[in-house]
Amino acid sequence: MFSNYETMKILIYNWAPLDLNIGGGVAVYVKNILDYLSKTADNDHIDVVFLSAGYYYDNSKKTYIRKDKNYKGYSVYTIINSPVIAPNGFPEKLYSHILDEEVLVKVIRNFVKETGPYDAIHFNSLEGLSPQVLSLKADFPNTIFVHSMHDYGVFCPRVQFWTKENENCVRNKDLHLCSKCMAEFQVLPVNILKRLRPSDCSNNRISLGIRMLRKFLVKTKIMTFINPAQEVTYKKYRKACIDNINNYVDKELVVSKRVGDIAKMYGVNPNIIKVSYIGTKVADTALGYNRNSPYSEALTLLYMGYMSKMKGFYFYLSILDELDDEVASRIDLKFATKISDVNAYKHILSLKSKFHDIVFYDGYTHSDFPKIMENVNLGIVPPLWEDNLPQVTMEMIANGIPVITSNNGGAHELNTHPDFVFISKSDCINKINKIANDRKLLEDYWNHSVPLTTMEQHVGQLIDVYSGQS
Repeated sequence: MFSNYETMKILIYNWAPLDLNIGGGVAVYVKNILDYLSKTADNDHIDVVFLSAGYYYDNSKKTYIRKDKNYKGYSVYTIINSPVIAPNGFPEKLYSHILDEEVLVKVIRNFVKETGPYDAIHFNSLEGLSPQVLSLKADFPNTIFVHSMHDYGVFCPRVQFWTKENENCVRNKDLHLCSKCMAEFQVLPVNILKRLRPSDCSNNRISLGIRMLRKFLVKTKIMTFINPAQEVTYKKYRKACIDNINNYVDKELVVSKRVGDIAKMYGVNPNIIKVSYIGTKVADTALGYNRNSPYSEALTLLYMGYMSKMKGFYFYLSILDELDDEVASRIDLKFATKISDVNAYKHILSLKSKFHDIVFYDGYTHSDFPKIMENVNLGIVPPLWEDNLPQVTMEMIANGIPVITSNNGGAHELNTHPDFVFISKSDCINKINKIANDRKLLEDYWNHSVPLTTMEQHVGQLIDVYSGQS
């Protein structure tokens, strides 16, 4: 894959430091890319430098870059005392401060000059940075600037387009003000102090004081209130993000077509958007057919994930409540979810008299998959939010389980069969009924499947982008 290219040097950015288990799916994604490159890329062809920002702070007033321990042989750096706190969710007044921020531009400009030149700079997030950092493209015109939209942080202060009132505000964006979500309890002062470290020039007394402070801090809450001015300030920040992406980014990578559609809706230039499904290790061993016979006595339906409104868990329970009793008597239910709501668990147990059987797993790990997926004919992934590309969907498909999904987010893009995507509760009920009564649909599913993207394919696509060939 890599021998086709001359030596290439890439700077990869994400807010989450590599030495900590934080940052969710994006951090895992970045580590997977670095792990794959370290095992497969000839170092004579690919050199990677990683940079993070917005997490570490010390008692100095200076914003500077610190060299950290290498990761898989690649150089790692972090920006200390970034004026922009990561992850998103900082107090509203900082949004206006970010728009005036120039320190990060200067610090990163010097860093790129000292450690480059780079063929490409790949921003996996803008958290921890000001949007005007993208304007460095003008200083480095021969460097490909790439931004990946793994989430909706450039558009939404809560990142997920999911309101405090548990609504999808992409589909109801004219009915919900961002300021409603921004006026909530903040725990950031303590969060930031917990990250505080003594600077290199601190004496022993200061160092001890900082360590004691971190040890005994207790989370406190600061209540902010709805202020119409917050809406105006935040929209200026959002516009700055979009303008800088449109003006300086060569390729805007989106993890699903749905994410791309949302990006276009908010003003991102369609000409720079490229759909790039993330690579997944399970794609290498994907079955591509039913692991279990579709014609078993009972149809076994599996839900894996959290007890979460945004993930559609409670929506799914309401579907089970309304499902026809005769159809339900021919369905086995499996749940693999940590019990975070005892009442919901009791609700599930109360359905035993209605369904053929119910099996419940209180949480799971990858090693539990064979047991959980035994006899399963159909998975359900019913997110109510615009879930970019749920990993659980790929896991079930790779393991030979057809999946019925909502039309929110990117999960439904992994299969084009019209009977395996729903747009409403009634539509979902009708399609479960149809599949239960016509098991051949479970075989037909695989004729409409979209192949999962392997790590090799995905990294190859990234290299093409970095080289300007795609």
